[in-house]
Amino acid sequence: MDYTETLDKALYWLRELELDKALNLLYKLLEEHPTDLDLIQRIYPIEVKRPNHPGYQKICSHIFSIQSNTSDFHQLFIKTYVEFTQLTNEKLVFSKQQQFNLLNHLSQSHLLEDAEIFLEQIKKDYPEDQDTAQALFFYCESLINKKKFIQARKELKYLVTFYTETVSARNALARLKYVENTLENP
Repeated sequence: MDYTETLDKALYWLRELELDKALNLLYKLLEEHPTDLDLIQRIYPIEVKRPNHPGYQKICSHIFSIQSNTSDFHQLFIKTYVEFTQLTNEKLVFSKQQQFNLLNHLSQSHLLEDAEIFLEQIKKDYPEDQDTAQALFFYCESLINKKKFIQARKELKYLVTFYTETVSARNALARLKYVENTLENP
């Protein structure tokens, strides 16, 4: 499938207000280019207008599945999460990767309480997974960056205690010392 030709055809259908035809082509392109932010940003504004349509859950699920730390993607991710929680009563069942992505992006945003929910779920569902230790360490770094030192100390201690043999636990030891010094000498 030729990307440019298919995109042009999809844009033609959008101009003609044939949303289903346009979305069908855009989704086909997205299958071949799953991290194409331009495609996602063409699909999402259409689907968000129809939050009860299966396409909305499909694009949200797709966005939550992507691992990317670019600032443009982070902004889209957070916007999608906020709108999804406001517009639907649906409970998506999140895959492991989606849970880790949600924890990562939410902890870097103003949505720390939501991040905590995913953190607790990950700790419960994937206690033996090496990715859990790394995700927990990144979460702690976000807490430290937000000057949430008491919370960071608690999670760093958990990390050091339960994931002792991991690189993340060794890194957490150094960060724990920093946090404790900061708390003692504000």
